[in-house]
Amino acid sequence: MVQAARSVKQNIAEGLTDGQTSFETEIKLMGIAKGSNQELLEDYQDYLKKHGLNDWAKAEHLRQRYDKLLAYCRTHNDLAYYEPFFAKWTDEEMANTAISLCHMVDKAMTTFMEKRDREFVEEGGVRERMTAARLDMRGTQKQIIAQQEQEIAALKARIAALEREIAALKGGMT
Repeated sequence: MVQAARSVKQNIAEGLTDGQTSFETEIKLMGIAKGSNQELLEDYQDYLKKHGLNDWAKAEHLRQRYDKLLAYCRTHNDLAYYEPFFAKWTDEEMANTAISLCHMVDKAMTTFMEKRDREFVEEGGVRERMTAARLDMRGTQKQIIAQQEQEIAALKARIAALEREIAALKGGMT
């Protein structure tokens, strides 16, 4: 269970970092984190079953207690909020809290991954954006070159006109 929990955290951190350069790697690591979170969730559910304890989400008579727990977990996302309870809670309370937090992590990861999928479809991956930026830069460079060529042609025409004017002035002086 400790390894699964650690895997969730590490794969999210690595996925977010690697996601800056590789969408594929980010999605892969987030998928691994999501799988580790699911594994952890199932371990807590198995713990409750094995020890004859209630899973509050599934026990109708404990639904109100579960709803209160969910409300607390939604507004308290730091370990410091939970530490004062560790010595007081029963195994059932601890496991149900962990289950609630696993569900919330899963929901957050699902939402994040759906958002990233939409971004990928709309914007493409890093390589595609880099290619687009290069092509855009080349297009800009081509526009600049075309403008400069027009300016050069206009300046050459102006020089030729001035040279004719100078020649005409010289011819009129003799």
